[in-house]
Amino acid sequence: YFSNCNVVQPSKKKDNSTLILASILYLIVDSSLCKNSRGDFWARNAVTNVSYCVKSDLVAENSNAKIYVEKGLSTGLDYTSILKTYDNQIINREVEAFGALPDIDKDGKIVILVLDIIDGATATSGFVAGFFDPINFYSDSPDYFIRSNEKEILYMDGKELVQLEAVSPGSFLSTAAHELQHLIRYQYEILTDSDDDLWINEGTSEVASDITGFGPQTSRVSCFRGTSSSCSGGVS
Repeated sequence: YFSNCNVVQPSKKKDNSTLILASILYLIVDSSLCKNSRGDFWARNAVTNVSYCVKSDLVAENSNAKIYVEKGLSTGLDYTSILKTYDNQIINREVEAFGALPDIDKDGKIVILVLDIIDGATATSGFVAGFFDPINFYSDSPDYFIRSNEKEILYMDGKELVQLEAVSPGSFLSTAAHELQHLIRYQYEILTDSDDDLWINEGTSEVASDITGFGPQTSRVSCFRGTSSSCSGGVS
């Protein structure tokens, strides 16, 4: 899971090569074309680490969350059912375990954005199932190539993850539960001006999948032990 990104804060300097790259990219992506109010969101390209605009449609909504799907992306997922399970099974258990949900934009709802995550995945490679981007906790600036939506968003893959869902039901919601822990946790990292060790943060997100009903994570245990063909090296 691509869960935490290295955030470049406005107060930190960039070298000239980064600034040149950013200038070139802004010639391609016009900031005025990405308006949250109409279902447009900034998303991070997991290959280049640069934001791009995703245009999407609202497909489901309740008092706690909204689900948007990238325009032209067909998944066959039952979004009403996903939102119901997310609302009734995931949110309450994670809030009890990890703390209150953040509310950056003061609307009381988390956005679940389903998109074809740009991760360079191939038929034989791993892929980014979902991610949480800390940049959304900060103010947006057109002067930087990593852009903020200034709202709580879970980015969910609508391609390879959906294919996995077909053979391993629950994969989509398990990933959502995993990323929600990161979203909840980050506000406390800001307050304490500290970062959890990666193994603690990722391990806690795996526990989040367990306690919300999508565990145990037996494939992770097999990988750790080295009994899985895909992770023969185990913990080493």
